[in-house]
Amino acid sequence: MTPLASFRNEFLAGAQTGLTAVIALIVVYLSPWSHMVGFAGIGSLIALYGRFESPAGRNRMLLQAAAIQTASVLIVSSAKFAGLPEAGLLLLLAFMCGIYLFICVTGRYGAPGPLIFVFAAGSCIGGDVTPQVILERTLVTGGATLLGWFICMATAFLREVPSPGRAFPKRLRHRPSAID
Repeated sequence: MTPLASFRNEFLAGAQTGLTAVIALIVVYLSPWSHMVGFAGIGSLIALYGRFESPAGRNRMLLQAAAIQTASVLIVSSAKFAGLPEAGLLLLLAFMCGIYLFICVTGRYGAPGPLIFVFAAGSCIGGDVTPQVILERTLVTGGATLLGWFICMATAFLREVPSPGRAFPKRLRHRPSAID
C-alpha cells in the first residue's frame, strides 16, 4: 500500500461522489421515476474521475465520462430492446469492455478506470425494456452524471493543487502500440 498522494483530493472526490449520489437518489426516488433510482446511482459515480487533473483537465475528463456513462446505458438498453439474445448482450458487453479499456488507457483516466462504465452497461442487460424505459434510463443516468459534473466544478476550489514541494502522481503514460 502506498500513501495517498493527496488526502484532501481523495476525500473530496469521495465527498463529491457521495453528495451527488445522495441528491440524485433522493430526487429520483421522490419522482414518478423512482424505479430508475439505480441508474441515478450509477450516473453519480463519474465524480470519482480526474482527482489529480488540472481544473480544465478534470472538467474535460468528467464531461467525457458523463458521455460514456450515458451512452453505455443507451447502447445496451437499445440492444436489449432490439431483441439481441442474452449471449449477444454479453458479447456486446465484452466488446464494450475492450473499448472502455482502450479509452481509459489512452485517455489516462486512472482509477477507477473502465470499471464504472462496465457497471453502467451491465446494469442494462436485465429487465423488460421498452422505448420509454430506454428514455428513462438514459435521462436519469445523464442527469446524475451532469449533477456530478456540476458538484465537482462547484467545489473545485477545495482541491489541493501540486506545488514544487508536493508533486502529484503522474498520469500513466501509455506505451506506443500498433494502434498509435
